[in-house]
Amino acid sequence: MTAPALFRGRTRLALAAIAAVVLLACGAGAAVAAFSATTANPGNSFTAAASFAASSAFTGYDLLDESSNGQPTDATWPVAFDDSILFTTKAWANAYNASRYADFDLNGPLPSGGRMVSSTSFRMKFASTGGAGSGNACFYFEVRRASTGAVLGTYGSSGSPVACSTGATQGVSTTDISAQVTNTTIANDLRIRVFGVETGAKAWKIDSATVTGTTTLGNFTLYPNTLVDSANGTPANTVWGPAAAGDGAAFQTQGWPTGFNTGRLLTLTFPGYVPAGSTITSASFIHSYKPVTVGDNACWYFEVYNGATLIGTHGSAASPVSCNSTANYATDTVSVPEIDTVAEANAAVVKIYMKISTNKGKTLHDRATLTINY
Repeated sequence: MTAPALFRGRTRLALAAIAAVVLLACGAGAAVAAFSATTANPGNSFTAAASFAASSAFTGYDLLDESSNGQPTDATWPVAFDDSILFTTKAWANAYNASRYADFDLNGPLPSGGRMVSSTSFRMKFASTGGAGSGNACFYFEVRRASTGAVLGTYGSSGSPVACSTGATQGVSTTDISAQVTNTTIANDLRIRVFGVETGAKAWKIDSATVTGTTTLGNFTLYPNTLVDSANGTPANTVWGPAAAGDGAAFQTQGWPTGFNTGRLLTLTFPGYVPAGSTITSASFIHSYKPVTVGDNACWYFEVYNGATLIGTHGSAASPVSCNSTANYATDTVSVPEIDTVAEANAAVVKIYMKISTNKGKTLHDRATLTINY
């Protein structure tokens, strides 16, 4: 065989081998197929972050307690939303001090892997408690890692606060913190430490404290799971009970009837964290609960809604998901396959129905979270 013929033969073999590898890779999964789109066809497109497996676990911060036959109680987490439910701190001093602060440890529901985050901002709505002797509430703050306490950046200072609110008038402050929060690894491990004063040495009322931002696939809002109030120099933790098991905090209901009643329930509304263009592969609801009084037998079942539309029921009055009469939390992980679209995942509402063996017996709820895999 001549040299040119030999070269052509080897070239054909090499091309055949490359084609085989490409075909094999394309058969291995949709993600590879998405990246093999030819540049000759402008109609081919893909959403990169949605092509890789991810998982989000989060709780609801909007909670309505209708367990009692009295008036429903709006038990929404006070620092989550702009509403009439406020968190009152301890009294601040009229001068800044490193030991006088409020820590907000945000939830971490975003996809892992250090994906890019942009346009992040810390937003707080706050005011003095007002009344006689009240003054202005002012603050500056640090962006920190929640896991280590490491300071990533400082905004404002004791001499030049970020914002002030006059008297009892609620003021809103929004500060861009994009320089520090650049990826989901940092966003999922975020603490905001607010150093404050009140010129009349009084308490604050905080309406909300959140971090907002954008990924390549959409916007998000992070909510505090833990608030450390050290306004008077002595730290005190307030934890949103349903956020996580084993954190020492739980939500306590008003009291249940001895039989199931569709008008006696807990309603949890969940935020949306699943990116547009994702394919939901599975979803589950995790619930940890126990009776306040050991020996009271509490049972439950639940419904799943897409906004106001019922899409699934798990258990029933005749066949509850589980019952518990012990001093230990019972934890149920229940698959909710009805959540199979991004729209359903991002508008999920769970309604929990319970009964208890002693009338008006109360229950503790240590965890109520959705896990969405996509």
